[in-house]
Parts: sequence; structure tokens; C-alpha cells
Amino acid sequence: MTTASMTFIQRSLPPKERGTSAPTPNPSRAVPFGMGYWFSAFLILVVNLSSAGAQASMAQSPEAREPSLRIDVSHPPAKEADVRVGLYTSASNWLDEEPVHGMLAPATDTLTSVVFDSLPEGTYGAAVYLDENRNGELDRTFLVIFKEPYGFSRDARVRRGPPRWDDATFEVSSEPVRLHIRLE
Repeated sequence: MTTASMTFIQRSLPPKERGTSAPTPNPSRAVPFGMGYWFSAFLILVVNLSSAGAQASMAQSPEAREPSLRIDVSHPPAKEADVRVGLYTSASNWLDEEPVHGMLAPATDTLTSVVFDSLPEGTYGAAVYLDENRNGELDRTFLVIFKEPYGFSRDARVRRGPPRWDDATFEVSSEPVRLHIRLE
């Protein structure tokens, strides 16, 4: 037998048969279960909860799993960019405040889909832009001209200012909604 195989066999033998004695447990540090036990128990609990949640979502009817809103965004070719979508719910907060719902998705080639699940029914307007440098802002030149492609729901046009709320609104109801927005 080679030395390597002898070492392997010695390591696999119980300590008494290897010629060494096993460490004597310290009664003052006795714990009913070691840390490995608690970690394993925690891991099993997490896995069970995760699979139960997955089974519960799969048990729902297909209608319940449908997304409330899917927005397909056409944009210039992009590899290292993000598509950012903001949803607004009224003319009073349209483009002046933070969106009520927001979503970020990595850009894929020239078409990126963004899905909002479980939106409350109501009237919405969407503002979208392609964050080409991933800095979280719609970049502008010093003349306030936007450098990055942007667009709005219903392809509402920009004329001497942001599009009007009424030009960009759409309804979300119990039926899934699908929009297409072109970024320019």
C-alpha cells in the first residue's frame, strides 16, 4: 500500500484504532445539541417554508397568478443598462413626485419586459427610461435635454414639457394588462 492510501485509511478509522485517544468531553460545556444541529434544523425549516410557499402559489388558479401589468419596453440596443419604470396614480403626482410603484430590470438586447404583480385596480400612468450608465438618474445635458432614451405609457408625446396625465393613463382591473412603450 502507498503512503497516501495508508493515511486515508488511518483517518477513516475511529480514534482508538488509530492509536490516539478521543478528546474527553468537558461536562461544564455540555450542550444538548451542537451548533451543527441547530444550523441543520434552521436550514430544514427554511427549505420547508420555501417549498410550502412555492406549493401554495402553484396551487392558486391560473387567473390568480397572472400579472396585473406587463410592460414591454422597446429600446436601443443595450447590454450594460437597466430599464427603470415608475407608475403614478394621479395627475397631482404625475412626474413631480416619487412614483407610487417602481421597478428595475436589466436591459435585454432591444426589448425588455417588466412585470408588476398584484397591483390595486385603478388608473395609472407609466414613465420609463433606459439607464445606460446605471447611475439611477435620467441624465441630461446642461441644456436640460435628456441624454438617455425615455418614454411614457400610451406612447404619450412630449411637447414643450412633460406629457399630460390624460395622454398617458391606462386602467388596471381584474384582467391582466399588457402595454408596449417605445423609448426614444
